[in-house]
Amino acid sequence: MYKDLPGPRGTRTSLELLEAVALGCFALQENWTLSSKEAVERKIIRQAQFVTKGEPDQSLFSVPTSYVERPPSQVFAEYLRRYPESHPLPAESDRGADEVYEKARQ
Repeated sequence: MYKDLPGPRGTRTSLELLEAVALGCFALQENWTLSSKEAVERKIIRQAQFVTKGEPDQSLFSVPTSYVERPPSQVFAEYLRRYPESHPLPAESDRGADEVYEKARQ
């Protein structure tokens, strides 16, 4: 499947999906082309490395016993602890994400 995607005036973005419809899975390759009058054309290719026929192992969908559920603010804090050179989100982002998280849990 090939399609041109909307974008800013003077630019062109297209996407080509190479699919294996018989496998009933995601595209095996995505070819993105981004171009404009001012820039060199860029291509991004995302490709599956291998495919195995059949259903995925159900263990892939089970929650590990060591899993600890955390609200977004704790996840963001842990990310900053591990990657201190990254930029923290504004505090109101933490609060807003936590509110959405708590509502979804009810």
